[in-house]
Amino acid sequence: MISGLIGLRPRADAMMEVNPLVPPAWDYFCLDQIRYHGHWLTICYNQTGQRYGQGKGLRLFADGKELGEAK
Repeated sequence: MISGLIGLRPRADAMMEVNPLVPPAWDYFCLDQIRYHGHWLTICYNQTGQRYGQGKGLRLFADGKELGEAK
């Protein structure tokens, strides 16, 4: 589920690759506390920006710090 539907692709290097394949009917999702290469990841998607208070789109956090976003 994490690598398929949510799209976190395991890699041997320090890069993180996230390419979600969630159904268009999903307005939001959030995976929290994912252990990855010694870090705690959070992957959130929010279509409207109202659900998690982080704004619209896909956001990736490591150890509580935002690493990137895609709108």
